[in-house]
Amino acid sequence: MNPLYIYILLLNFQLSYVLVKAYTPIPRNSHRATLIGNKLYILGGDIDNTNFVFIPTKDSFFYLDVSVAFNTTNIPWMDLSKIVGTPIQSGAAVSAGGPNKNIIFLVGGGFENSSYGIPLVYTFDTVKSVWNTPIIKGTQPTRRGYIYSIIDVTAPTPRDGYSATLLPNGIIAYIGGYGVNGPTNLKEIYLCDTKNNAWETMISVGTIPDARAHQSSVLGLNNDRIIIYGGYYSLASPALAHDLSVLDIRNKPYRWFTPNILVLFHLHLHIILLMWSEDI
Repeated sequence: MNPLYIYILLLNFQLSYVLVKAYTPIPRNSHRATLIGNKLYILGGDIDNTNFVFIPTKDSFFYLDVSVAFNTTNIPWMDLSKIVGTPIQSGAAVSAGGPNKNIIFLVGGGFENSSYGIPLVYTFDTVKSVWNTPIIKGTQPTRRGYIYSIIDVTAPTPRDGYSATLLPNGIIAYIGGYGVNGPTNLKEIYLCDTKNNAWETMISVGTIPDARAHQSSVLGLNNDRIIIYGGYYSLASPALAHDLSVLDIRNKPYRWFTPNILVLFHLHLHIILLMWSEDI
């Protein structure tokens, strides 16, 4: 046989072996993730989902370069678990930080044996690929698991029963809903900029509708108004005074007004289809 053919066969065998042996993370839960630059880092996790006993994964740290196209049948994960000092944990809080946003901060979480004597905070330098345990002064809080870190504090308070409307500029307008203290007022409109990943609170003016939740909303035919309909203040409350209201979003601040339209039914937990003219 031609030596060149033998060489090509051996080379193909080696390439196939490498592809078969490519690193693949094992399934897990309670892991954490953070994006630094173009790399999505995955940390920790638990492979037990039945007995509430922490069984750590053997591969506790890896990343995926999301700037490179890949096939989902062969995802190019990169294993970092063998780096000295990698914590074996589950349910910790993980965030990107540091002056250049290239440091991973890992706080709390559950560990396989005892948490006594285990540092509460770890940091990972993604440039030098080094784990550290920073010295932090003050009173150390109690270790806990299933905690979450938040750097952006401009987001609205937790709620349900709100309406969300996607605007042509990529902004989502969140209106109303149930918060901790009941239905929220409609004077504050929360805007999520999906292009810049930022929140803004719009203080609207005009005839502010009653506080409500479970209303429906739709973008007007000319893309310059949000129409809301129905909803309720509480299960025991009477029908709302103004079931249909319009939010003019052409200028800031947004302006509410109530159109002169006959409404036959008072509804909540419904959907709305826009089929009428906006010349009101």
